Amino acid sequence: MWRPSDRIILALRVSLFGFIVNCKPSEPFLSLYLNQTKRLTEEQLATQVFPWSYVGTFALLVPFGLAAEVIGCRPVIFAGLLCREATRILLIFGEGVGQLALMQLAYGAGAVVDAIYFAYVYAVAPSDEFAMLTSAVLAAYHAGNVVGSLLGEMLISWIMPAWRSDTTPLFYMSWAGCPLGLLAFMALSPPPRQLQHSL
Repeated sequence: MWRPSDRIILALRVSLFGFIVNCKPSEPFLSLYLNQTKRLTEEQLATQVFPWSYVGTFALLVPFGLAAEVIGCRPVIFAGLLCREATRILLIFGEGVGQLALMQLAYGAGAVVDAIYFAYVYAVAPSDEFAMLTSAVLAAYHAGNVVGSLLGEMLISWIMPAWRSDTTPLFYMSWAGCPLGLLAFMALSPPPRQLQHSL
């Protein structure tokens, strides 16, 4: 029998993870950064860089989903964190179309793992908690996106307007979220059971 405190603690843990990994103040400025700082043209972004995120997503959706069923959600979520880390490192230190296309491939892989994160609650809670936990996970996930975007806009528009000509500091701030996401990940409970096999 679940106590109300168990429900609240689990909801906070899974929500905090989703909020932290999605709170990236650099995201609204990605194209600006790639144009101004990395010196890529709009055509290069549209045809040689951004499409690789879709390649990563489509290529890894089924393998990551199967891996979650075989080895569990937590290892796959951890792999997604490593992909997010690779994305941030390549964004900051990568140069040229090839490395930044690889960055988008890593981003696509990290995005695939979001589906595993959403399903994680079904492996750690009884079915009567699914609706509440699903709501908490999705709310925190989107709140992270909104807060990160607002923070980035606030910094660029009011606090540090000089950053508009070089938004690199925002990307370092987003990179700082990776180790925080790892700490939040470590607070996630190991599932007492595997997801129910769908095959």
